[in-house]
Amino acid sequence: QPWQCLATNATAPPLSSLEDSAATFTIGTILSIMCLVGVSGNIYTLVVMCHSMRAAASMYIYIINLAMADLLYLLTIPFVVCTHFLKGWYFGDAGCRILISMDFLTMHASIFTLTIMSTERYFAVLKPLDTVKRSKSYRKAIALLVWAASLILTLPMIVSIQMMTVGAKAMCHSTLSPLSYK
Repeated sequence: QPWQCLATNATAPPLSSLEDSAATFTIGTILSIMCLVGVSGNIYTLVVMCHSMRAAASMYIYIINLAMADLLYLLTIPFVVCTHFLKGWYFGDAGCRILISMDFLTMHASIFTLTIMSTERYFAVLKPLDTVKRSKSYRKAIALLVWAASLILTLPMIVSIQMMTVGAKAMCHSTLSPLSYK
């Protein structure tokens, strides 16, 4: 019977070393390709946006912020790939704090930037003349505020992450109790 071949997590045999290596290689390859394509695309976006003549009169500053957040996130992927291949954490306590916190920082920065862009587009439709009056320095201040708020929201993670050794393997682990996430 076909349904009898399905195994649950409790009854599934452990992956063989060959299957585990194939999965690690596949995931590592996909992540590496994503990293290369993403870094190239975001660097290209940054170069084009920074050299654009319309940068002062548009929301290019927000697009630059999105590209920066994406680029910072993508630069953590090689460490994830190394961790999968080496089957452990070899980047120390500072690496734990920086790399895991970078995930939170870039996530917040991207979400806030997209929210600001959506809000600006809404007001551009609602009050088009007011939107045109907004200066480049206004948008830079908003972008700086986005990064400051993102950093503030990331501080608890920076403080609570530490490297712990479990058995023979080093792992990054949060010292916050599960109740603090509620």
